[in-house]
Amino acid sequence: MASHPIYQFRAELKDYRPKIWRRFQVMNNITMEKLAHVIMMLYEMKGYHLFSFDMERDKRMSERKIPAGLMHPPKFPADPVFPQNWHFEVIDEEWGEIFVGPNGYLFDAMQSKVKDVVSVPEDKMLFTYDFGDDWEIDVKLEKIIEDKETHGREFPRVLAGEGFGIMEDCGGVGGLHEIAKAFREKSGEKYEMYREWLGRDDLDMETFDVDRMNMMVKYVSRRHLWYCDDPSV
Repeated sequence: MASHPIYQFRAELKDYRPKIWRRFQVMNNITMEKLAHVIMMLYEMKGYHLFSFDMERDKRMSERKIPAGLMHPPKFPADPVFPQNWHFEVIDEEWGEIFVGPNGYLFDAMQSKVKDVVSVPEDKMLFTYDFGDDWEIDVKLEKIIEDKETHGREFPRVLAGEGFGIMEDCGGVGGLHEIAKAFREKSGEKYEMYREWLGRDDLDMETFDVDRMNMMVKYVSRRHLWYCDDPSV
């Protein structure tokens, strides 16, 4: 049975229309790194690139406990005008210093639990994947569910969504729009270029298969045995 609360999130790719969004559930005690891998799978990301989470801490959050995984405190005292931000990445000391601003907290995503970062419905984070293409996804905690009947192995679980996802290394949202247009027209130089590059004749950017998505996230979670970070579940 699920020994920890279940978090329901809604994620939406920024600056793309028609909207590409997902609604999904995870156990609240997984790490931020594992949450990132769930989001990557839901958006057809291959995990070739770096990622980060950013959370702007407003007055409502000012009394919250600092999560585990803190690497560097802010360089200056809290500013009443500009809130202190929480920034999460997988930290490798060999990469050198990661700049998060003078008021930013830097955390190791592998050491920080989701439950310690977001804990109230409507809490929001920005997920960024591939710092070249800069895919940005708004992630909002919609609800917290106490469910003692459903086994922890049922999570992560995808509930709904719209839109296909992204294409790696296409140049970000602008490139994705260009690909979608080329496959709608199915003719011309750009269509032939993308058809050859992607190895496919058809692409419907508005398609979404919830069963396929669930199969993908279940496969990854089982393979890496991290559906829940509680060995008793």
